[in-house]
Amino acid sequence: AESLKGLLSEQGYFEPTITWEERRHPDTQQSSIEFQIKAKPRARLGKVVFEGDDQFPAARLLDEADWKAGDHVDSDRLQKGLGRLRDLYRDEGFLRAEVELVKREYHPESNLVDWWLKLQPGVRVEIELSGAIGVSIMHALAHAEYLGAKSCWIAFLLQQIGSQCFKTTADVGVSCAEAC
Repeated sequence: AESLKGLLSEQGYFEPTITWEERRHPDTQQSSIEFQIKAKPRARLGKVVFEGDDQFPAARLLDEADWKAGDHVDSDRLQKGLGRLRDLYRDEGFLRAEVELVKREYHPESNLVDWWLKLQPGVRVEIELSGAIGVSIMHALAHAEYLGAKSCWIAFLLQQIGSQCFKTTADVGVSCAEAC
């Protein structure tokens, strides 16, 4: 029953009453368990608190995450919003940004849930290129799907211009040996 309560709270149903009944079937030597779940309506979003080194105003973060006070809460809405916030940081050059939910607080009297998020943008990576090779590499970098691909392109670029592994690759956690 406790596992069900955890799953239900992730979907916005807090403080449910769960009862169960076991029915034995001696002829087949099997049992069936029937759960009865009574819950309040799905909770709604209260406030969102951003902790850590936030590079953006809270209003912009809420807008990017597509969260508004009063929205229904569930794990899908939370995870999609966290993903959009990570994308925001990466698009602004914070390739190793971490955004995570650290606390969830339910208020039964109002059926609202407050979320506390921890923001760690990490080091900002800026790349400036010019010329034809710069355009093609920047195009590929802009279309890299995730941090691993961007890190690989950065290491590749540094190798192509004859660089040794120096501060820029260390900042993104990639060495020449690890590239591609």
